Formats: sequence, C-alpha cells, structure tokens
Amino acid sequence: MKKIFLDTNFLIDCIKFKIDFGEIYRLIEEQYEILIPSSVLKELKKMSVGKTKDSDFAKIALRLVEQKGFAIIEMKGKTTDESILKSVGKNDVVGTDDVELRKKLKTLGNKTIYLRAKKYLDIS
Repeated sequence: MKKIFLDTNFLIDCIKFKIDFGEIYRLIEEQYEILIPSSVLKELKKMSVGKTKDSDFAKIALRLVEQKGFAIIEMKGKTTDESILKSVGKNDVVGTDDVELRKKLKTLGNKTIYLRAKKYLDIS
C-alpha cells in the first residue's frame, strides 16, 4: 500500500482554495494511506489560536484530519520537512506546496502532489 504524507501548507492550501481531497484518488490509482506527521498536527494547533483567516483554515484542517481518519504518525526530525525527508520510502508520495521540499524529494526519487493554478491537484 502506498503512503501519502501531507504537510501543513498542503492541508491549509487545499482548504483555502476549496480543493477536494478526493482529487488524490484521480492521481493515485493504487491503494494508499494518508499519513499526517505529528509535527503537522502541532503546527496546525499552534496556527489555530487566534482570529485570523489562517487560524480559521487551521481549525478546519484539524477537523478534516479527524473526520477523514487520517493516520497520525510520530516522526523524528527537528522540522516537519526534515522528518518527512528522513521517513519517506522510495515509493511514498508527499503532498506539499513547499518548492524547496519538492526539489529535495525529487532528487530522492519521490513524487509529490501539489496545488496547481490554485484550482486542482497535480503530481510530479
């Protein structure tokens, strides 16, 4: 089963631009499991405090993670990016809009799912 790791900015951007997570089914034809690093959960909880638009998006993301039953996993690393880079396997996919992280993952041979034109998800 393929593993798909989602980072904070990917979750926030999908909510901000009203992208359905069902789009992932279109991109990945085999069975997969969506994994949320525990550091992403911590970032979302920290962001959710306050009354800004980003805090509202973070609150929605937290609810979505819970409702969809995404698996939360503990990962080692000082940052979320570092922990993802250390944890992904050769066939794993990462959902991120972070350009630097996408470049690093590409050099490792991993595919990434990202928001394209603020309208739909794409994979490369």
